[in-house]
Amino acid sequence: MSGSVTGRVYVGDQSYELQHAYSYAATKDDELWVYLTDAPLSEKQVKNRWAVHDVARADQVHGIKLRLDPADSDPKSLSALLLMPPANQNESLASISASGTASRFERLSLPPAPLAGRINYAQEAIFESPPYGFEAEFDFGESPPA
Repeated sequence: MSGSVTGRVYVGDQSYELQHAYSYAATKDDELWVYLTDAPLSEKQVKNRWAVHDVARADQVHGIKLRLDPADSDPKSLSALLLMPPANQNESLASISASGTASRFERLSLPPAPLAGRINYAQEAIFESPPYGFEAEFDFGESPPA
C-alpha cells in the first residue's frame, strides 16, 4: 500500500528528500514494514525483504525501512534499516535498534487504526562512521492489507 511522506534522510553531508511511502504486512514475522524513500519502489520490491536492499546498495534508492510490531506500539522502541549504500561493499546496510526512556516517535498509529506517524532520529558520528539520521512524517490513511 502506498501513502504519503515528507521529510529527509541523511548520512554525513548527503541528504535525500523522502517522497514515497509504502507499507506491507509481512505475515511470516508479524511485522509491518514501512518504506520511506526518495525513489519509487515496485510492489515486488516492497514485498521482498532483500529486493530493496539491492537497490539501496546500488545507490539507486535512499531512505529508511521501519520494522513495526502492530502488537507493540511502544514509541520508545525503534527497529529500522538505513537504505543507504554502506561505505564498504562488503558491509551490510546499517541496522538501527534503539530503545530507552526517550520517545523515538513523536506520533505513531498502528493497525487496526490508520497507519501514520512522525519520527525524528539522529546518530552522532562514531569513530569512522559519519553522523546519520532521518526525520519523517508518514500517513497511509487506512490499514495496510496483509
